[in-house]
Amino acid sequence: MSLMNIAEQKPYFGANYDVGYIGFTVTKASFVSAGISWFTKWDALPKVPRPTHCFIVTGADETVEAFPHGVARGNLSSKLADKDVAVLIRRPRYYNTEMGERIALHAAEFVGEKYDYWLVAMHAVAGSIVGRLFSTLTRGWFERLVTSIGDKKQQQMCSEPCARVLQMEPQLELLGILQDPARTITPIELFTDPYCFEPPEYAVKLTGEIQSSKS
Repeated sequence: MSLMNIAEQKPYFGANYDVGYIGFTVTKASFVSAGISWFTKWDALPKVPRPTHCFIVTGADETVEAFPHGVARGNLSSKLADKDVAVLIRRPRYYNTEMGERIALHAAEFVGEKYDYWLVAMHAVAGSIVGRLFSTLTRGWFERLVTSIGDKKQQQMCSEPCARVLQMEPQLELLGILQDPARTITPIELFTDPYCFEPPEYAVKLTGEIQSSKS
């Protein structure tokens, strides 16, 4: 099984998703999401789902994520109810209940921080045709340089909190894309990383109303 054919399932909290899992959204017919897709290397992976946003699961219907107004608590049900949004879930590698609780606690620490529009703009520069060329020629140095310009420690773009909470886990911090600075990691890079998540067969596309397998 691969990320090209993710199983579609009803959302059962405690079974196919849980506290500490990382969620991704794919939005249809959105000018903004189309732009994010272009500037974050989506054209290189045409057969894989194209998430342009990600979030941390902190409860059955609770998330922590970076909104345009800043990092805040959100809910999963509103995403599931939106016909133009597909919700994909991935389980961190080596996951257990204790890891999930730690991830949720770390996620809470980001609540209240501002959204980093500057960093999004710098990703657009790095993701442009010229930016990609320079990044390839310099083995990623150009992308790291551009995204570090004006880096604001108390501001986040959507994938940054997700990457950071995973990097706080000693078992994960040196795996795959997590070796890179969190500010340089895009939703697509995080979603498709083969090392920091369990294999693709554990990935699910959630659809329908939330159920619970926990008492």
